[in-house]
Amino acid sequence: MTCQERRSIIRTRMALGRTRGRDREKIGVIMKPDGTSGKKSSQRPGNGKILFRYGMIAFALVAIISFAGCGEVKPLTPEEQSLVNAWKIGDSLQKAYARESVDEVMDLLAPALSMRPDTRIQLERLFGLFRKMDLTLVMDSGEVDETTHSVTFRAHWTMTGLPKTGSGPRYFQTGECRMVVLARKSPAHARIESLTGDTFLSAPPKPNPPS
Repeated sequence: MTCQERRSIIRTRMALGRTRGRDREKIGVIMKPDGTSGKKSSQRPGNGKILFRYGMIAFALVAIISFAGCGEVKPLTPEEQSLVNAWKIGDSLQKAYARESVDEVMDLLAPALSMRPDTRIQLERLFGLFRKMDLTLVMDSGEVDETTHSVTFRAHWTMTGLPKTGSGPRYFQTGECRMVVLARKSPAHARIESLTGDTFLSAPPKPNPPS
């Protein structure tokens, strides 16, 4: 594993730790002197949901070990890799939008979304109206549900594009949504099970005809 890959893993773990909640269980990551990691947890909640929060001390220790020495790092467990894959779905979506690929976006959706008749229609219309699409997706918290093996992210997004025909204004839209991502074991990639709030999967409404 290269230093760059290790740093990417650290950033992913740090990002997954940005979560809120006062009355839920906290799980911390403890770095051992030999560079391995372990988990310290309190009583399990009854609803099967766990909020992952990593302390600043753990962040500092992991960063120092990786960036200073790039020494031996313990490989990710299948469970940890599935969480990394769930987090990386944001990167995959952004690349799919940049390539204006309806099929790539559809492949990142679970049947609950991909089988809806209007999903593909809306994406085809969106990519048909605009070129040089740019989706910026920032997922700032993650809540893991051990029962369903899914991760719920709160996300903010911005989407821009240039019209394919004419000289109309640049498309610019922002939103806030809640994504439930199925964290499947590798090599299977994660998929979005549900998307609530402002959605980036639909095209802007058609303008009303002049009266």
